[in-house]
Amino acid sequence: MIYIVGVPRSGKSTLAKMLKQTYKDANLISCDALKKSLMSIELTQGALACLVTNESFLKFVAKTASWNEVLTGQKSIIDAGSYLIEDVYRVLEPGDKIVCLGFGGNVNSVQIWESIKKHQQECDYTYSMDLDRANRYWGNFGIRDKNNRFFCIDKNLLYLDTNNDQANTLKFAVELLKQDFQE
Repeated sequence: MIYIVGVPRSGKSTLAKMLKQTYKDANLISCDALKKSLMSIELTQGALACLVTNESFLKFVAKTASWNEVLTGQKSIIDAGSYLIEDVYRVLEPGDKIVCLGFGGNVNSVQIWESIKKHQQECDYTYSMDLDRANRYWGNFGIRDKNNRFFCIDKNLLYLDTNNDQANTLKFAVELLKQDFQE
């Protein structure tokens, strides 16, 4: 499994879609979309328990992706969306990989927000948000990005800076992950 994590608008969903487009048989799971779908239906108490904590939900996603891989024989791409890298790291199994996207770990929330607004489209869920609301929703993502970068260095995980040239960085990531899809 390949987990894609990072701060808002760093290219997580775009990279997941690029990987899916390149490796058409791969399973693509969006944690945010899955959680939103599950929240919109009536669930039993036991089923709701898996949504209570980030870690239990991510374990549910990992188990689902693992079964997909067994049944289809194909890798899973998991767009971990707004989940913290530390939570994703706790559910890793041997052979799993994390790719963390960010803005270099050296920009503040205001700079990231200005970048988000510059590239934003009306259909994005962040379109109507202001910086205060975004910080309440995700926490301070300037600090979060810096923490992600240091976590990746500490755990020897792949961190890619998409701040200056997102398109080419994501193409590089697809090429870099090619060997994971050929195993």
